[in-house]
Amino acid sequence: MSVDGLTGCLLLPSSGCSQVSSLEEELRMIGENMKTLEVSEEKALWREEKFQTEIKLLMVKLKGADRKQEYGEKNINKLNHRIDEIEDDIVRQKLKVQKVANEMDDTFDDMMVNY
Repeated sequence: MSVDGLTGCLLLPSSGCSQVSSLEEELRMIGENMKTLEVSEEKALWREEKFQTEIKLLMVKLKGADRKQEYGEKNINKLNHRIDEIEDDIVRQKLKVQKVANEMDDTFDDMMVNY
């Protein structure tokens, strides 16, 4: 009990002295609760800063992944276009080969008939 509390106890009746003691105990508990809350607040702020940093890092990674995905899609489109060109070229070459084969058949047939 503080000196003021003791002085108050001497001046007040016994019920007042116990009331002062009770108030001092309550004040002490409130002070401890405030300290606990301050520590909790500091921890919460630290966690919030940590999470914000992590969010920023994840956003940077997401942007990088988006750029890679866009680049990949462009490459896929280019490759699909190139595949289409090659397939068209194969069809054209097959038609040329078929035409030459038909001309050779006609030539051999002419040779057989004429010679």
